[in-house]
This record gives sequence, structure tokens and C-alpha cells, in this order.
Amino acid sequence: MISSLRGTVHKGPIGEVTMDVQGVGYRISVPLDIWEALQEGDQRMLWVSTYVREDRLDLYGFPDASGRRFFEKLIGMQGIGPRLGLELCAVPKDLLTQAIREEDASILQSIKGIGRKTAEKLLLELKSLAEKDPDLFRSPTVAGDMGHQYDQDAVEALRGLGYETAIVLETLKKLPKNVKTTEERVAAWRQRYEHCERLRGSSLYTSQPSQPSQPSQPSQPSQPSQPSQPNPQFRKNASGLDNGI
Repeated sequence: MISSLRGTVHKGPIGEVTMDVQGVGYRISVPLDIWEALQEGDQRMLWVSTYVREDRLDLYGFPDASGRRFFEKLIGMQGIGPRLGLELCAVPKDLLTQAIREEDASILQSIKGIGRKTAEKLLLELKSLAEKDPDLFRSPTVAGDMGHQYDQDAVEALRGLGYETAIVLETLKKLPKNVKTTEERVAAWRQRYEHCERLRGSSLYTSQPSQPSQPSQPSQPSQPSQPSQPNPQFRKNASGLDNGI
């Protein structure tokens, strides 16, 4: 079983990287916030959770052992598979702590793939896990007023536009505190996201400006066609026919 990998990062589709370890490439799925933070060509170490089933062997990577342990605790819960586990790992820990503290399952419902019943059950599981292992929920952000970081209406609006929940939450957390209303947060979020996409040069939602068309070159006058030369063989045959007649 693979525990960790150290090598060169090559970014793949969203949420996936290939780790080149001395010429051997390992395809690893990572939480979206980690995928955003990784840069092409980085020399990094990822802590790996190996997921084995009869028809599959998948690798899931995390920047620290605590992230891997949290993921493995999540997928051990009933109804939580690896894909949903990665979604939850990308949610800021202080937001999960807020949901547990306020017993607010609606926060979890904003995560892709989680409905009302699943959110209510998951909230109980997370509360129990936080009591047994509070270090898994430790965050450098001091708990307090998180209105500038989390706005359920803003999350729903941005999800309705097709953005991934984890990216929405991570970017909302980085918005200035003076952005107060839902409308302002949605506008500021899109502006920040589009700016980051332009820097990467691979926008997912805006078309690239079209290049000015080049003036067409004047067509060259056609050369007069040369008269076709009679086939010598045809002349021979024709001569023979004439002689025979």
C-alpha cells in the first residue's frame, strides 16, 4: 500500500495530478483547493490514501497526514464515497466547525452531492468525530463572524452558474471583509476567479478574443493552359489504322 509520494507535480484535469517519481507517473486525485494551490513542476510530497476495490485502485493525495486521516474517516462513514469525501476535504475546516457548533445542516447541503437527509446524518457523524478527534478540525482561522466568508445565497447562486462548491467556498473565504451583500460577493467572486483564470491562461468560461483577420492576398492571374501534346502511342495506332484502310 502506498503511504506517500515525493516527486514532480504535473497538473491534469481539475482535481487530478500526476506525480512523477523517478520516471514513474502516479495519477492522484486531490481536493480542489489543493489542486488550485499546486503549481506545474512543483517538487512536492503528498500523503496518499490507497483505495482498493475489485475493479479499481485509486490514489488520493493530501499535503499532510491530518488531511489524509480526515479523508479516511469520512469515507468510513455510511454513504460517503471517495468523491464526496474529497468535496468535504476541500471545505474550510472553520466552516465545518461552524456547522457543527450551530447544528446547521443547511451549510452541508451547499456541498455538491449532499441532500437534506444526508446532511442531517452527516452533521451527527461530524459532531461525533469532532468530539473524539478535535485536531482534525483545527484551522488557523479564528472562529467568529464568518459572514464575509460564507453566504449560502452566494454559494447557491455561484453553484447555479456551474462552479464547483469547493472552489466557491475557498474563494469566498478570501474576499475582503468590506464586501457585505450577496450581490457584492457574487460579483467580487467572479471577478477574482476570472482574474485567476486569465493569469493561468486557460479560462473555463470566457471565450478568448478573436485574432484580427489577415487581409486576403490578391489572387495570382492564372497561367494560360498549354495545348496538350498528342500521345505518341495514339499517333502510331492511328497511323496503323490509316495504313490498314
